[in-house]
Amino acid sequence: MFAGWLYTGSTDLVLLAGALECAGAILAIANLRPELSIRAFEGDGTAQRQLVVAAEEVSGRWPHGLKGAVAARFGTSATARMG
Repeated sequence: MFAGWLYTGSTDLVLLAGALECAGAILAIANLRPELSIRAFEGDGTAQRQLVVAAEEVSGRWPHGLKGAVAARFGTSATARMG
């Protein structure tokens, strides 16, 4: 039996990780939609579906799609160190 801390890095598994009492989730999309990430981890199925949609919307131009969306929402820099 594994006794350590377990985190998911998959947007698709956030709700399940919370239900299984994992330690948490480390998600890039949480930078854009932190409220959905928290609600999904806490068991909100609607938030889980919305989180997956949000991740799919920005995944096409990684990492620029996410950086641009975060910049538009929160006024942060859209500059990416990659790509």
